[in-house]
Amino acid sequence: MKIILVMWIQKVFGYFGFQVRRLSQNVSLISALDEQIRLAGEDTAVVVEVGAADGRDSMIYAERCPGARIIAYEPIPESFNKLAALASGESRLIPVNSAVSNNNGSTVMYRTNQVDSSSLLKPIDNNDTLSKYHKIDELITVQTVRLDEDMNRLKVDKIDILKIDAQGAELEVLESLGCFLSEGRIKVIYAEVGFKDLFEGGVLYHDLANYLVGFGYQLHSFYDLVHLPNGTLAWGDAIFVRAQ
Repeated sequence: MKIILVMWIQKVFGYFGFQVRRLSQNVSLISALDEQIRLAGEDTAVVVEVGAADGRDSMIYAERCPGARIIAYEPIPESFNKLAALASGESRLIPVNSAVSNNNGSTVMYRTNQVDSSSLLKPIDNNDTLSKYHKIDELITVQTVRLDEDMNRLKVDKIDILKIDAQGAELEVLESLGCFLSEGRIKVIYAEVGFKDLFEGGVLYHDLANYLVGFGYQLHSFYDLVHLPNGTLAWGDAIFVRAQ
């Protein structure tokens, strides 16, 4: 009876052009966090968060990955101060007051009116609903680090989850990984990806995905896709994993 019911449901959905498939146990098409943790495994030891903001997600990683160190990079002073305050009560959270780029040193950062939209790249005014969140408040000077060199400093030889929220500068973050990327020493990459030009010189999804393919990483799934009022896909989040 159960098999007949399933076949009937498949037939009904098929009539409308849909297919019903059963997912493997614990796979999530809704929660990017749940899926990252499932893919990384219960033995997750290192989570690296680029663009940690005030540490809100850092603490969630610390809670959900009880055996992991959370290395969180945040260059904006007021956001870093909040992150550091959280770290004072969580020994596994390691705050780093730097941006991540493909070279060490310092650079100018565009601090916007919505601080989480700040970027190493200049925001583009598209005269649309998104532009109001990208108004430049001030230019600040921030320190930059390469991830491969900083991982060596922290004595990290592999990364279980790498989260990147770099507002268009995601390619520079990936370029900073060196052998961690070329040798497949990252298990799960979770990145914000753009489908519309929002920052000058910002990388869009197709170029980011092509870059990762060159190192053996493939798209796993998309999450939290955001559309403009006219239906244009603007940005979202994506999980990449090493091709099997």
